[in-house]
Amino acid sequence: MKSGGFQGQLTFDPTAIQPFRDETVDAYEIGVKSRVLPNLQVNAAAFNYEYRDAQFYGPLFDGPPGVGVLFGIANVGNARVRGIEGDIRWRPVAGLDLHGGVGFIDTEITKSIVAGIAQGSRLPNAPKLTLNGSVKYAWTVSDGLSADMTFTGVYQSEVAFDIVRMPQQAIEGGYFLANGEIGANLGDRFRLSVFGKNIFNRLYRSQALFTSIGWTSQYGAPRTFGVNLSYKM
Repeated sequence: MKSGGFQGQLTFDPTAIQPFRDETVDAYEIGVKSRVLPNLQVNAAAFNYEYRDAQFYGPLFDGPPGVGVLFGIANVGNARVRGIEGDIRWRPVAGLDLHGGVGFIDTEITKSIVAGIAQGSRLPNAPKLTLNGSVKYAWTVSDGLSADMTFTGVYQSEVAFDIVRMPQQAIEGGYFLANGEIGANLGDRFRLSVFGKNIFNRLYRSQALFTSIGWTSQYGAPRTFGVNLSYKM
């Protein structure tokens, strides 16, 4: 290997394979969980991770003429991950539960030894901003019969599935997903509910990979509705 890039070659001799080094991390975290009021809980945390000899999988190696780049795992340098997150849980009235959460993460390649990864670029699969929330209301209909409804939503900002050579095909924009459920409980054993997932039918990718046939993508489930009947033993 030469400083500033990798030279790779095809080989069938196990003794010619150079192992990559262990990835190490120094992790620092601080957090607090507090019950501000009997019906209000607030949690928060901050963290900082320092990686050395970070391991990446991607098109890291230069292949023979006519073959192009080769994929594999190698140490690419050092990286930093820092962020804050928090959530709040509140029951303003009996039967109504509100929850909200937020996370902010800042990632950076602090030292790169691979020409295909730029120093200062962010890490893959690390959206800067994530949000989540839920509203649940439950009430008693009659003796032995109760009902509830729950609505949830999640958001994540833009993410890069692969940062090696920064392919545009590996960038996924931010998106919001909404889910809902309405159910009834008969006693302590039977539950009947109807649900909807990805209610706004958001098309989004959960992963993107470069394979022997080019870029392939995995997509999240489309809008789905259903009925669920369960019995608790």
